[in-house]
Amino acid sequence: MDLFVLSHVNKIYKIDKKRTFYALRNVTFSLPYTGFVSIVGKSGCGKSTCLNMLSLIDAPSSGNVYFQNKDINKFNDNKKSAYLLNEIGIIFQNFHLIEDEDVIYNIMLPYLISGHNKKEAHHAAEELLKKFQIKKDLYKQKCDSLSGGEKQRIAILRSLINNPLVLVCDEPTGALDKTNSKIVMDLLKNISKEKLVVMVSHNKKLVDEYSDRIIEMCDGKIIRDNYKITTDIKYVKNEKKHAKRASNWLNHISFKNIKRRFKRNIFTILSIVFGLVSTYIVIGFSLGKDKSVINESYKQFDYGSATLSKETSKPISNSVISISQTFKPSLVEKEELMEKFDQFFYVDNLDAFISPVSTILIGENIIENITCYPIYSFEDQSIDKQLLIRGKFPFSNNFAHVVINKSAYELILNQYKINPLNLSVRIKNQFETIYYPSDELEGIKDTFILDTNLTIDGVVDEFSFLDTPKIFYSYIGAADYLNSITLNNLSNFVHRDISWLSRIEMISANDPLSSYSYRLFLKDSNNKDYLKKVISTINAPFVLTSGAFIRESSLIELVNAADSTMKLFLVVILLGTIFIIGILSFFCYNEDKKRSAILSAIGARKGDIFSIYINESLFYVLIGYLISLLITIPITNLANSIISKHYYFHSIINLSWDKFLEVPFFIPIIVFITCIFVALIATLFPMVFSKKISIKDELQNI
Repeated sequence: MDLFVLSHVNKIYKIDKKRTFYALRNVTFSLPYTGFVSIVGKSGCGKSTCLNMLSLIDAPSSGNVYFQNKDINKFNDNKKSAYLLNEIGIIFQNFHLIEDEDVIYNIMLPYLISGHNKKEAHHAAEELLKKFQIKKDLYKQKCDSLSGGEKQRIAILRSLINNPLVLVCDEPTGALDKTNSKIVMDLLKNISKEKLVVMVSHNKKLVDEYSDRIIEMCDGKIIRDNYKITTDIKYVKNEKKHAKRASNWLNHISFKNIKRRFKRNIFTILSIVFGLVSTYIVIGFSLGKDKSVINESYKQFDYGSATLSKETSKPISNSVISISQTFKPSLVEKEELMEKFDQFFYVDNLDAFISPVSTILIGENIIENITCYPIYSFEDQSIDKQLLIRGKFPFSNNFAHVVINKSAYELILNQYKINPLNLSVRIKNQFETIYYPSDELEGIKDTFILDTNLTIDGVVDEFSFLDTPKIFYSYIGAADYLNSITLNNLSNFVHRDISWLSRIEMISANDPLSSYSYRLFLKDSNNKDYLKKVISTINAPFVLTSGAFIRESSLIELVNAADSTMKLFLVVILLGTIFIIGILSFFCYNEDKKRSAILSAIGARKGDIFSIYINESLFYVLIGYLISLLITIPITNLANSIISKHYYFHSIINLSWDKFLEVPFFIPIIVFITCIFVALIATLFPMVFSKKISIKDELQNI
């Protein structure tokens, strides 16, 4: 009976939608229980793919791979890890040791994973080292200080410690010199007397010298199967007894990871501390958020208006200060964002021409503290028409017809004793720009002068928190107005009419004329939550700013303080903590994915690898939890002092450890339980990603 049988195995890789690559084509062969078998051929012939099939690093597209008459590709995850741990040893060209661990730990690691205690594993590793005459002074040496030949011998011993039936070796001498290559090959040859050794190599001389059988491949097919030595191999039933798996080895790896990353993750601990302290403070408010506050804040006529800009920062050498600069995003970046966030109109910002602080006059009298804001159109769903309380909306998008808010209506009515409806006010602004045709020519200067009348057609009622008197004009009307005015000097220079609107298309991203941004308008005024979603999810270097959203946030913050409605913030902070821990786990896993692949290749289960990052997350959460308990009360006292000074609320944060809801120490206990839950949930996400990462992709060898 054979140890392995590959039966009509095909492996097809998809290159693109139309092209495929056959790595293996109807490959059939069997392998005995002992002997030295080499698979040779040119690069891309399929020899390494054959080893992938034996070691479960890859699966056939069709056909079967049998190990002791069992189809290994039908194994579940536990059987696969048991197979990798106990039945097969994988030897890689680049060794794939745990470099920051010593020699003896690397060798004993599979023995630990299989369930033996540290003392047993240490003894088994020492016996192997003695058997193969490894110098004793190497035992405690870190693997990153070993030579290539020494690393490969340690990798071979690691693969042997659980007494597997087969060793698969992908170019085991590929990274070694001639002397070390001979040492490794002698070792493998000696092993092949008791076990099956399957090797892939380009070294024809070594293959011919050491192999009992040579399988030659070309274009995914076996073209020659040469038996140099034929022996009658008797079937030996595998009666190895394996210890019950244990997890004591995980604590060592988790501790090493924590020690290795601790300084870097101090920020993470501080973030967790901040999140927990904020959680305690939010609990101190205790009552919850009044949803009517949000509903009221939606009553802003320009709620759907925002500006999109791009920010970059450059550190100043020998300083903790960095310089930030704002740009208008490029057309390519704009188009990408338009595709991702498609519920906005994306247009050029006209604030340089129609400034929010433009001068507004009634006759010769300047109206103080009145500002100008654009809305996209008076004719579509981009505005909330239910806010109109007097007059009417302009019948068309004409810049000369505007609406004002209630605050502006009352200002004009009370200060000037004039009914603002149908009143004509005057708007003035001035802007100068210079066009430089080349470095040799003098700049061409044009001055934009805004001086026109606006008729007030209607009044809208907005919520009044932090509000100012406003005039709302149509962006479409303003764009048409700018398109009708030309730059006299520049137009004369280029011998064609250039409007102020088209001038924006000619300027650079950091020209003041661009206002360093795009203007965005919601297509549907009822979709206000979408604006919040985009603001919270848009990534640096892009910044989306909304005056209406800022005013709403300020209102919620103060009302929550005044009315003790901070439960919503508790949810936000909890999500933020989950995000922080999840990001920590995600980056730790990404940093260690090669190490995780090594552990998987020697038989660690997915649950074992998951536990490593759970342990790390729990450690950081526990440290953050203990620190937060120590500093929360002083911070609460400080916060109460600041709020009392600036907002006249006294002891608004009422936090006590000794009793809450008639239960002693209720808050710390609940927060501790929540921390454990949060750490578990947040660390789950890297595990989801880990399922998509294959040993083959990470180790790039076999």
